[in-house]
Amino acid sequence: MKTFASLALVSAVALFGIRPVQAQNTGLQEQLKMLQTKAVRSGDLGDWEAVLDSAAFKLYRMTELWRGVIDILPLKDDSIDTGVFANATVVVTTGLLDHIDAEIFESSAASGRRIRSLEKEREERLIGWLAADAARFALGLHEAGSMTDEQWHQADAFAAALFAVLGKNPESYARWVSSLGELYSPGNEAARSYFLQRPSVENRIAELAKREEETDVWTSSLSTLLICLKTGTVSAENLDSLAALREAWPRSPYLARLEALCAHQAWLAGLQPETQGIKTVLPIAADRDPAAAMFKEYLQNNQPLFPSSGFLDDETAIPGDSLLFMKAANAYKAALAERPDFLLESAEAMLLARSGNTQMRNYAFKRAESAAAAEEGTQSFAARANFAALLYLSGRDYVRSQFMLEALAAASRGGKERQGLRSYPGAPGNELDLLINLAWMQKALGEETRAQATLDAERNLAAAGRKAENASVDEARVSFRGLSTGMTQENLLETWGEPDEILYTYYMESWTYRSLGAIVLLRPAENSNAGRIIAIKLLEESPISPGADIRLGDDSEELEKAFGPARYRAHDALVFYGTGYSIRAVVRGGRILGISAVE
Repeated sequence: MKTFASLALVSAVALFGIRPVQAQNTGLQEQLKMLQTKAVRSGDLGDWEAVLDSAAFKLYRMTELWRGVIDILPLKDDSIDTGVFANATVVVTTGLLDHIDAEIFESSAASGRRIRSLEKEREERLIGWLAADAARFALGLHEAGSMTDEQWHQADAFAAALFAVLGKNPESYARWVSSLGELYSPGNEAARSYFLQRPSVENRIAELAKREEETDVWTSSLSTLLICLKTGTVSAENLDSLAALREAWPRSPYLARLEALCAHQAWLAGLQPETQGIKTVLPIAADRDPAAAMFKEYLQNNQPLFPSSGFLDDETAIPGDSLLFMKAANAYKAALAERPDFLLESAEAMLLARSGNTQMRNYAFKRAESAAAAEEGTQSFAARANFAALLYLSGRDYVRSQFMLEALAAASRGGKERQGLRSYPGAPGNELDLLINLAWMQKALGEETRAQATLDAERNLAAAGRKAENASVDEARVSFRGLSTGMTQENLLETWGEPDEILYTYYMESWTYRSLGAIVLLRPAENSNAGRIIAIKLLEESPISPGADIRLGDDSEELEKAFGPARYRAHDALVFYGTGYSIRAVVRGGRILGISAVE
């Protein structure tokens, strides 16, 4: 363990690990207030604010690590350091930001190259610093001042896995750790506090090499779980894998969150639409949602039951698999024990409302209402959609439930990404779900004409249509290096050849092409070469463009120039449609963070 030096940031770093449940006894909230007096005011960091937000978004949102509010706290301090509190306050020093800028300009001057995107280069150099803290946050290793060298090495192995899950080169985290050696010297007071609390750079590099297998296990486990969760194909095998990981890391809020969502999704998958009563919006940025198709098909061919006395009031027992229900409930409790997250609280409320217990239903209703209120003003809509669902299912207010969904649908693509240095959780879920649930309510309440109009509106948004008049791209050329969704595995092999890596799940295969910076998701078929491409995802530094030479990191305005206005928002992304193509683009701070084609 390392001893702290008495530098300006050290008192802050020593507190980064104290859990909010301990706050009253330890004075954490008072310490946070004290740090606020040293903080740079919102607006004074210029473009750095958007960079800090996008880096946090990648590490915490795109890995489904955390969907709660993140407060970014920049301290005016010449030291080079970072940290994270257990309540998701991410701390950076202005000394670190200045150091990164100096690195960028020195590198550019030495090589004579032009800086294409300063924001992108800043993010690339910052993300290693934040990843190390995100790993501790994920594993529940918050007390930086009392961590052993072994725990620091475990966090490094997990941070390397986070890099891989984000699609970065598997060795890039180790290279970042190695680059810290340039900062280390006895006379470098600015970096002294950072090095005093951690193992030496040489030690960290050596341990990362030794723990390559550990990192591979984390990468494989997390990648597999996220593929299944994001494609609606969670299996018993996934839940067994999560149970084993949670046994090894019982304090990990990340693993508890994943288990809660996986078990909840699996429980819902065992219920028919008429038993669910309405679609639950889980806080997941999905690649595929079979539940939406199931609800739409049911609506087209059946009449939903009118919940005259309240759909939930008739339940005296848990519907479906009670073991899955309890697994999800216990995992939600563990994930929410130390930190608030209105999206996860909303999902938990939707689960507990089906407990068959009146007291628990009342508790769930209040929790859902509180979560919906906390979500106001953000891009997210899942908590408000779920509260509207409970208003309907409980029979408490049919009019308000429809009004809420109508208002959310009308405010498509509204809300804020962030408020100053407070980073909001993105927009997991699909805006089309709002229309599906609204049509369900309308049809159940006998409003057939309105229900059909709502379904038609959903169908018009969801269907690929004609090229937008102001779109510059030639639709015949919209493809990913000759590939598009719906093609077969045989087409993939003929066009791109053999992948560098294949990750198998029970229902899906993920093919990684590192030289192309892309991942292809396939749905296997009985004929081994007839598997269907359901998604193509571009990774950082990918040379592939869907059109108009657009790349990750580019200005988001280029998307509208190429493809016309976005149709709607789904799973953190803006959705662009044309004849024969569908493109999702994750946009944050005016920059493109992700591009994918989804069937």
